[in-house]
Amino acid sequence: MSANSQQAQTGTFLPHQERHHTPKIIAVSLIGASMGAGTLSASAFSVLLPAITQTHHWGQAKASFAITFEHWSGAAGGILIGFLIDRFGIRRTVLPLALLSGIILTLIKTTGSDIWQFWLFYALLGIIGPGIAPYSKLLSGWFSNRRGLALGSFGSGIFLSMMITPQVVRGLYNAVGWQNAYAVLGLALQLHFVS
Repeated sequence: MSANSQQAQTGTFLPHQERHHTPKIIAVSLIGASMGAGTLSASAFSVLLPAITQTHHWGQAKASFAITFEHWSGAAGGILIGFLIDRFGIRRTVLPLALLSGIILTLIKTTGSDIWQFWLFYALLGIIGPGIAPYSKLLSGWFSNRRGLALGSFGSGIFLSMMITPQVVRGLYNAVGWQNAYAVLGLALQLHFVS
């Protein structure tokens, strides 16, 4: 294990190292959280719900339970992901979970007329979507002097991405339809975390 990766795990960085890497670490965290399953699935849901309900003839209220299931399962999944991060580290936890999240987002395209499949995909996204825990741990471990500013910048970026991502999803929907929009988002998530 290199000195830098060992320092990242323990959060012991010298002040000059913190200053040098500040923009890069915040940018990586922002992009990671912006491309996370929770951000993408919520943005996709808000834009694509009318098309989904029209295709499957589900009521919007009934289809909206998908977000409820995602949030409930995310509450339980957050504890599991926190445990895994403490046990195996950020990278060894986030990469496989992000890839699985991308696969699940892609599979939403295959949802049949049975609404339980749609609910299940969203519940699975809640359980295994890494959320903000890995990035919060990274930022908290990396920054000692300006931790509040780093976490505040990170939080602002998440809100900005929640304003931008629906516009991207709308463009995808207009170009390729709702099923393929989910597939593109899932593939983008996988490619982002592999690269």
